[in-house]
Amino acid sequence: MNFRFSKSLQDFFNYMIAGGLARILPFLLLPYVAKVLTPENFGFFSLYRLYTALGSVILLLGVEQGLFRLIPGLHAHERLRYLRAALSFILIFFIFLTVLSWPWQKPLNRFFLDPNISFPFLFIPLLILVNALSVLILTFFSACQESRKYLLGNLLVQGTFFTLFLSGLFLGWQLKAFFISFIAANLLLLFFNIDLLKSLRRLSFDWPILKRLLKTGFPLMLVLLLTYLLYQSDHYLIKFYLGVEQTGIYNYGYRFASMLLIFVVQSNNVWFPRIYARGEDFFRQHVGAYAALIALSCAGILWILLLLFHYFPSLLLPAGFEVSKTVLLIVGLGYMIYGQAQMIDGWLILKNKSNILVGISAVALAFNLIFNALFIPKFGILAAATITAFSFLLIWLAIIIYLGRFLNKKALSVTVLKTALFTAPFFLLFVYNQPLVWFTLFWFMGLLEFMRNPLSKILLSFSK
Repeated sequence: MNFRFSKSLQDFFNYMIAGGLARILPFLLLPYVAKVLTPENFGFFSLYRLYTALGSVILLLGVEQGLFRLIPGLHAHERLRYLRAALSFILIFFIFLTVLSWPWQKPLNRFFLDPNISFPFLFIPLLILVNALSVLILTFFSACQESRKYLLGNLLVQGTFFTLFLSGLFLGWQLKAFFISFIAANLLLLFFNIDLLKSLRRLSFDWPILKRLLKTGFPLMLVLLLTYLLYQSDHYLIKFYLGVEQTGIYNYGYRFASMLLIFVVQSNNVWFPRIYARGEDFFRQHVGAYAALIALSCAGILWILLLLFHYFPSLLLPAGFEVSKTVLLIVGLGYMIYGQAQMIDGWLILKNKSNILVGISAVALAFNLIFNALFIPKFGILAAATITAFSFLLIWLAIIIYLGRFLNKKALSVTVLKTALFTAPFFLLFVYNQPLVWFTLFWFMGLLEFMRNPLSKILLSFSK
């Protein structure tokens, strides 16, 4: 009898591989990059990536989110019209922002980077533009359910970037290797999709379409923007108070901790629709079980990372980066809890309650900025890690309290209890630093949860 993966698992693996490449490959190569770059250049490398991601969100203004949600309901020729409108908007908005910022290059460079750096702020807009165009093309493929093109596009960008980047580092190019590889990889994606770009024929500022894209995507962009600021504002404050080198050391541990969101984002893209397709009553009944699986998976990923850092420090911790391991543990716990908040975002958006996400994220961001500004100068990067983790906890608690108005309070209480149980072994590391002992305890708890969870078979099932 022949078996094949269910459509849910096929989609999950495609999107996990494609979406995960942008995160997993950097993590696999991060120890080598940290060893080859000077500590100062590694800090600048972290800031360039931070500003590129944040700038792309601002440049797109949510039009890619609008494409992702509107295109599935359109005919083929209408999809091209929407892509044309989005592309036209990005290019026009980019020209406007570049002209506006050009006279302010020196103060911008001093504020965001360093007055004497080899690649000043004026290079960043180019990185932002090519990244935004790639995001738009890949989002279009995803919205059209062309998962093969989406996967191949990601493979092309990531493969080209890391091939050129590692070659440049080997040749001693330092930061120059990053700029060349990043621009070349994204331009190559546009080149290989030249037929799609030609099919647009000409750019046109179609205001009715653009208005619909912005109306749909802009509120989600605000959530994404606040989320990015919450993720990354501590990096800038560390640079401001402690210097670029400390930013690099903090970012090294932080980047590994953020691997937890790979699973959350990708599984939520595939598994949440599958659960919700069974009806809202089914979702309400099993939201606690879904949250428990998310927390369990995040905890498992964090344990794997900690065990690797514990048993292979010479490979994973370059000289001077030892404190990054503690940053990984603290921020990882925050991401483990925050993953559940991410899990429920999709349901709140479907219920047209994205405004509550904006409000909660804004409060958490204010908390993060104020307390980081107060404590980073006194206590260093571990204070930043702790405050960021508390910011994630604040978001999670606020959403749990808010959901009490719509969902079963008993199920939410069980979710809180299970999350506390899964996080408890991590805190024991501060008392007795033997991760294998506490991982064994977690493994038994996780196995019991997986066997008893009613969604395990549904989400991981096979079909004939």
